[in-house]
Amino acid sequence: MNNEKALMLTTKECLIAFFNKLYGNNTPGALRDCIELSRRLPCSNCLPRFIGPLYFPVSSTQTHLLPFPAAPSPSEAAPKPPVKTQKLTKKMRATTELELCLFRDHVYELERNNDSHGFTPLAVYFNDPTITSILNHFIQITSLEILSDTIPWWKYHSQHGLSLLALISGLQRDFAAQFEAVRLDRNKKSRLHAKSKCTAALDQAEDDDIKSKGDISEVEDDVVEPPPIPPTLLRIRNGHGGKQWKGLKI
Repeated sequence: MNNEKALMLTTKECLIAFFNKLYGNNTPGALRDCIELSRRLPCSNCLPRFIGPLYFPVSSTQTHLLPFPAAPSPSEAAPKPPVKTQKLTKKMRATTELELCLFRDHVYELERNNDSHGFTPLAVYFNDPTITSILNHFIQITSLEILSDTIPWWKYHSQHGLSLLALISGLQRDFAAQFEAVRLDRNKKSRLHAKSKCTAALDQAEDDDIKSKGDISEVEDDVVEPPPIPPTLLRIRNGHGGKQWKGLKI
């Protein structure tokens, strides 16, 4: 925990006066508490001693807001095709977040000596919303202009913008090599799968051919030959006028 956070949690005096004293704000009334200065909204430490309702007077200036623009009709709003962008994997996102946290520590070490009072929190130099915004647009950040548009609230662009862009560019090159390796490995596996599938189909066709030939041979072996035709008995007349039977084969 930072020193200023610990002091803020343990103080019993007015929080507004405490922060004014901590950050060196010596304007008139800055070191007085909310009750003495009659602030409209007391801090949490002064609120138990506050007597009376909270009063917020109506503003004297009359401001007229412009009307909201009419929403376009469904026919006018042409649907845009979704743009497919490459996103970081969970492992890549965790690696990038760790590198950005280390970059925040680096900026803190360089800028803390320029702090007049020495109580600026670490998050002021490179806070979590800044890291999240960079992670969400990491692939698209390719120049200082895009980096400035991504985190316009960061006030250290002139001092550390080039270092941050160099860090992002280096990580992008590493991740691009990883994406390419994954793509080549996926293509190799696809080719091997297609080849194995084709080989399996050829083997199955050969097995079916052999099986069909075996079935035909078994059918030929099982054919039963018809029994021999018995000889036809013909009755002929012999030379002596008698009759006899003689068998003739057809």
